[in-house]
Amino acid sequence: MIRDGVVTVVLEGPVDLTSVPGLRNRLLGYAKKRETRVLSLDMVRVPQLDTAGMAMLVELWRGLVAHDASLRLTGLSENARRLLHLAGLDQIMTTEDAPHE
Repeated sequence: MIRDGVVTVVLEGPVDLTSVPGLRNRLLGYAKKRETRVLSLDMVRVPQLDTAGMAMLVELWRGLVAHDASLRLTGLSENARRLLHLAGLDQIMTTEDAPHE
């Protein structure tokens, strides 16, 4: 859904080595759209985030920044927050506790 330049995508299931190839192409498609100002990923239904998922988030973030847009992550599990923090990604990506309507 795109509203006022914000594309909101609800992810469901693990974001890991198995799921990343399909997710990557879909999400990069949103990131490349001119009207996308913010790509907001609702991750409240993501039970697992591994290094492949984190690498995909970095790739998305880079693509968005190159087009003067941003990445917002909402509904992160405590484990996902910890991984992002350890990698220093919480310093460059916007994170929020609950998704916005």
